[in-house]
Amino acid sequence: MRPERFREFAESALAAAPGVAEVQRWDGRPLGLAVTLTSGSRVWIGITGVLNPGAKHRDADVPVAGEAPTPVAWPQLYDDQQATTPELVTGYLAAAIVNSGNHEIREACAYGAASRHPGFGAAFHNEARAFCLITHTARAGQNLGPEYRLQSRF
Repeated sequence: MRPERFREFAESALAAAPGVAEVQRWDGRPLGLAVTLTSGSRVWIGITGVLNPGAKHRDADVPVAGEAPTPVAWPQLYDDQQATTPELVTGYLAAAIVNSGNHEIREACAYGAASRHPGFGAAFHNEARAFCLITHTARAGQNLGPEYRLQSRF
């Protein structure tokens, strides 16, 4: 799955998650999404990817299906004060990709807490990958802040 098609898929998969109120395309990146949580907090995600080995951009994007990832329990999205963090959000959004039941996806996971830029990624059965980095965060009612200067709680 190429990044362009992944964005289309992720737009609907993330919107289907119970903790997500809305997902919109965001033009702050060539392939971006703005995700509004049910709390009103928002994250902006930039999507990139790599093609499967040997593929060229001029080649057709041929879907390769396999076994979809096993659905997981929805992870915690908010702390005890009803705020979220980049780590909680990325785990939750990665679970939305896993729980979508998409047969092109081999696995999806959040990047670890030690990651310089919080985000999540997906690996596909054709060996291509998508990378989703959180570039901005905002509390309910706020606009996006400086790029990559994420709020620790929002």
